[in-house]
Amino acid sequence: MHSLTFMVPARFLRPTVVLAAMSLLSVFSACGGGASLGSGFGNPAGVSPRDEIALSRPGPNEPLSPVEIAYAKSTAAAVFRRRTSERATTFLPGDAVDGFGICLRSPARTAEGYDYALILLQRRLSSAPISQVDDDTVVFRRQADSAPCRTASLDYASVR
Repeated sequence: MHSLTFMVPARFLRPTVVLAAMSLLSVFSACGGGASLGSGFGNPAGVSPRDEIALSRPGPNEPLSPVEIAYAKSTAAAVFRRRTSERATTFLPGDAVDGFGICLRSPARTAEGYDYALILLQRRLSSAPISQVDDDTVVFRRQADSAPCRTASLDYASVR
Protein backbone atom coordinates (compact mmCIF):
# COMPACT_ATOMS: atom_id res chain seq x y z
CA MET A 1 0.00 0.00 0.00
CA HIS A 2 1.39 3.33 -1.05
CA SER A 3 0.89 6.55 0.82
CA LEU A 4 0.77 9.91 -0.91
CA THR A 5 1.63 13.20 0.77
CA PHE A 6 0.64 16.50 -0.77
CA MET A 7 1.42 20.08 0.14
CA VAL A 8 -1.84 21.92 -0.61
CA PRO A 9 -2.21 25.72 -0.53
CA ALA A 10 -4.91 26.95 1.88
CA ARG A 11 -7.11 28.35 -0.92
CA PHE A 12 -7.69 24.79 -2.18
CA LEU A 13 -8.89 23.48 1.16
CA ARG A 14 -12.54 24.32 0.55
CA PRO A 15 -14.86 21.43 1.52
CA THR A 16 -16.05 20.75 -2.04
CA VAL A 17 -12.52 20.65 -3.45
CA VAL A 18 -11.29 18.38 -0.65
CA LEU A 19 -14.27 16.04 -1.10
CA ALA A 20 -13.72 15.84 -4.87
CA ALA A 21 -10.00 15.15 -4.42
CA MET A 22 -10.69 12.43 -1.85
CA SER A 23 -13.23 10.80 -4.17
CA LEU A 24 -10.77 10.87 -7.05
CA LEU A 25 -8.01 9.35 -4.93
CA SER A 26 -10.32 6.58 -3.72
CA VAL A 27 -11.20 5.71 -7.32
CA PHE A 28 -7.52 5.54 -8.29
CA SER A 29 -6.63 3.39 -5.30
CA ALA A 30 -9.55 1.05 -6.03
CA CYS A 31 -8.25 0.62 -9.55
CA GLY A 32 -4.79 -0.43 -8.48
CA GLY A 33 -3.22 3.00 -8.72
CA GLY A 34 -5.02 4.00 -11.90
CA ALA A 35 -3.12 1.54 -14.07
CA SER A 36 -6.27 -0.14 -15.32
CA LEU A 37 -9.11 2.35 -15.31
CA GLY A 38 -11.02 0.53 -18.06
CA SER A 39 -11.16 -2.87 -16.43
CA GLY A 40 -13.48 -3.88 -13.68
CA PHE A 41 -16.09 -1.10 -13.84
CA GLY A 42 -19.30 -2.79 -14.94
CA ASN A 43 -17.45 -4.85 -17.53
CA PRO A 44 -16.67 -8.25 -16.03
CA ALA A 45 -16.07 -9.82 -19.44
CA GLY A 46 -13.36 -7.28 -20.27
CA VAL A 47 -15.03 -6.21 -23.52
CA SER A 48 -13.59 -2.95 -24.83
CA PRO A 49 -15.98 -0.21 -26.00
CA ARG A 50 -14.86 -0.78 -29.60
CA ASP A 51 -15.69 -4.50 -29.29
CA GLU A 52 -19.05 -3.59 -27.78
CA ILE A 53 -19.83 -1.45 -30.82
CA ALA A 54 -18.68 -4.20 -33.17
CA LEU A 55 -20.99 -6.65 -31.40
CA SER A 56 -23.97 -4.32 -31.76
CA ARG A 57 -24.20 -3.63 -35.47
CA PRO A 58 -27.47 -3.29 -37.31
CA GLY A 59 -28.83 -6.19 -39.28
CA PRO A 60 -29.70 -5.89 -42.97
CA ASN A 61 -32.63 -3.51 -43.57
CA GLU A 62 -33.13 -2.92 -39.84
CA PRO A 63 -35.77 -0.18 -39.49
CA LEU A 64 -35.53 2.82 -37.19
CA SER A 65 -37.57 3.02 -33.98
CA PRO A 66 -40.01 5.92 -33.46
CA VAL A 67 -37.51 7.52 -31.05
CA GLU A 68 -34.72 7.27 -33.64
CA ILE A 69 -37.02 8.75 -36.29
CA ALA A 70 -37.78 11.71 -33.98
CA TYR A 71 -34.04 12.15 -33.29
CA ALA A 72 -33.28 12.11 -37.03
CA LYS A 73 -36.07 14.64 -37.66
CA SER A 74 -34.76 17.12 -35.08
CA THR A 75 -31.18 16.64 -36.28
CA ALA A 76 -32.20 17.22 -39.90
CA ALA A 77 -33.96 20.45 -38.91
CA ALA A 78 -30.80 21.69 -37.21
CA VAL A 79 -28.27 20.47 -39.79
CA PHE A 80 -30.14 21.55 -42.91
CA ARG A 81 -31.63 24.68 -41.30
CA ARG A 82 -35.22 23.62 -41.85
CA ARG A 83 -34.77 23.00 -45.59
CA THR A 84 -36.68 20.13 -47.10
CA SER A 85 -34.92 16.94 -46.05
CA GLU A 86 -35.20 13.17 -46.00
CA ARG A 87 -33.99 10.40 -43.69
CA ALA A 88 -33.06 6.83 -44.52
CA THR A 89 -35.76 4.33 -43.59
CA THR A 90 -33.15 1.83 -42.36
CA PHE A 91 -29.71 1.95 -40.80
CA LEU A 92 -26.58 1.86 -42.90
CA PRO A 93 -25.30 -1.70 -43.32
CA GLY A 94 -23.17 -2.85 -40.37
CA ASP A 95 -19.97 -3.02 -42.42
CA ALA A 96 -20.26 0.61 -43.62
CA VAL A 97 -19.71 2.30 -40.22
CA ASP A 98 -18.91 1.40 -36.62
CA GLY A 99 -22.22 1.75 -34.83
CA PHE A 100 -25.70 2.59 -36.04
CA GLY A 101 -25.61 5.02 -38.97
CA ILE A 102 -28.65 7.06 -39.98
CA CYS A 103 -28.36 8.97 -43.24
CA LEU A 104 -29.99 12.33 -43.87
CA ARG A 105 -30.11 14.24 -47.14
CA SER A 106 -31.39 17.53 -48.48
CA PRO A 107 -31.39 18.93 -52.01
CA ALA A 108 -28.07 20.70 -52.58
CA ARG A 109 -28.19 24.49 -52.57
CA THR A 110 -25.46 25.15 -55.09
CA ALA A 111 -25.38 22.11 -57.37
CA GLU A 112 -27.53 19.24 -58.45
CA GLY A 113 -27.82 16.24 -56.19
CA TYR A 114 -28.00 16.15 -52.41
CA ASP A 115 -26.17 17.35 -49.32
CA TYR A 116 -25.74 14.44 -46.91
CA ALA A 117 -25.27 14.11 -43.17
CA LEU A 118 -24.51 10.96 -41.20
CA ILE A 119 -25.79 10.45 -37.66
CA LEU A 120 -23.66 7.86 -35.88
CA LEU A 121 -25.34 6.33 -32.83
CA GLN A 122 -23.30 4.24 -30.42
CA ARG A 123 -26.40 2.30 -29.37
CA ARG A 124 -30.06 1.99 -30.33
CA LEU A 125 -32.34 4.67 -28.89
CA SER A 126 -35.22 3.21 -26.95
CA SER A 127 -36.51 6.00 -24.75
CA ALA A 128 -37.22 9.64 -25.42
CA PRO A 129 -35.78 12.22 -25.02
CA ILE A 130 -31.99 12.09 -24.62
CA SER A 131 -30.41 14.66 -22.33
CA GLN A 132 -27.46 16.62 -23.69
CA VAL A 133 -25.27 15.07 -21.02
CA ASP A 134 -26.08 11.52 -22.15
CA ASP A 135 -26.01 12.27 -25.88
CA ASP A 136 -22.85 10.66 -27.30
CA THR A 137 -24.10 10.78 -30.88
CA VAL A 138 -21.84 12.20 -33.58
CA VAL A 139 -23.17 14.00 -36.66
CA PHE A 140 -20.89 14.10 -39.72
CA ARG A 141 -21.48 16.74 -42.39
CA ARG A 142 -18.27 16.81 -44.42
CA GLN A 143 -18.45 15.17 -47.81
CA ALA A 144 -15.75 12.62 -46.96
CA ASP A 145 -17.34 11.71 -43.62
CA SER A 146 -20.82 11.23 -45.06
CA ALA A 147 -19.58 9.20 -48.07
CA PRO A 148 -21.18 5.94 -46.82
CA CYS A 149 -24.58 7.64 -47.22
CA ARG A 150 -23.80 8.60 -50.82
CA THR A 151 -22.68 5.14 -51.83
CA ALA A 152 -25.24 3.01 -49.95
CA SER A 153 -28.43 1.89 -51.62
CA LEU A 154 -31.01 3.19 -49.13
CA ASP A 155 -34.67 4.14 -49.28
CA TYR A 156 -35.52 7.61 -47.97
CA ALA A 157 -38.64 9.09 -46.36
CA SER A 158 -39.54 12.74 -46.05
CA VAL A 159 -38.81 14.45 -42.74
CA ARG A 160 -41.82 16.52 -41.69
